[in-house]
Amino acid sequence: MILMHGLSMSMQTRTSKLISKYEKQIEELTSQCTMKSNECSMAWSSVDTTNVELGRLKIELHQKGAEMENLGMDYASSVILFTC
Repeated sequence: MILMHGLSMSMQTRTSKLISKYEKQIEELTSQCTMKSNECSMAWSSVDTTNVELGRLKIELHQKGAEMENLGMDYASSVILFTC
């Protein structure tokens, strides 16, 4: 009976150590997952901000192109008026 009790305690000790080991691994993986999630959130925020800026720059470029086209037409009209 003492031998059985000793074996049982040994198995309990081993089981406790394994449980502790896996709990520690779970904590580490949870921490890594949280860090990666935060990195992804920051990256997504950066991409979103960049896309907003890109949209603003596209509008500005379009406006500048229209201004240049109007200046070209004004110049052509002025040349035609002065040559006539």
